[in-house]
Amino acid sequence: MKQKRSILNTECVLKRLNGDLILFKALYPIYIKQIKIYFKDITKSMEHGDYKKIASYSHSLKSCFQTVGAELCEDLNKCLLNEATSGELHKIPQIVKRLENELTQLFEKCTQEGLV
Repeated sequence: MKQKRSILNTECVLKRLNGDLILFKALYPIYIKQIKIYFKDITKSMEHGDYKKIASYSHSLKSCFQTVGAELCEDLNKCLLNEATSGELHKIPQIVKRLENELTQLFEKCTQEGLV
């Protein structure tokens, strides 16, 4: 049975870190800040029609989302990367908008949990 993906899976992250709470709490401010930077770069690149840069920034986001346990963002980002590298460029604005909505939820959840 497939496990349901979530906006923020901190349990999975903590398990990967062997329960190291100090490292766990140190990672979030760093990676959330980086996620915001990469997403801003994606939107700028989209405005300029630079899909190679979108693919590059999306690839960088992949590890950020995995590190913080942002599973739903990770799933959407995978779609974005696939579209940017396959040439299906007309779908990119819609995916970016959906990713933006998920990011809003992710940032709110991280704030609620005291991670940032």
